[in-house]
Amino acid sequence: MPYEASVGALRHLLDDGKIQMAGVSNANPDETGLAQRILDGRLVPVQNEFSPSFRTSEAELRLCDGLEVAFLPWKPLGGIGNAAHLPSVGPATRPAGG
Repeated sequence: MPYEASVGALRHLLDDGKIQMAGVSNANPDETGLAQRILDGRLVPVQNEFSPSFRTSEAELRLCDGLEVAFLPWKPLGGIGNAAHLPSVGPATRPAGG
């Protein structure tokens, strides 16, 4: 099925009030922009793989930021097997006087 038809089906569901929000997954920058146009600016999230070791969706992340569309990374820690290899981060602390 063509990408335009899939996103067009989401637009019909939005227009008919059957869904309140629509998003896409595994979309490259061109597909993200196309989805935003087809959905008439109502694209809410884009979900792509993104982690410290898999940064190929960085262009999509930047595009979503510019479009003010949420970017939802899947496997944000690189998958359960890779999470143990990430550096540990301590708890957030408040600056003195804050």
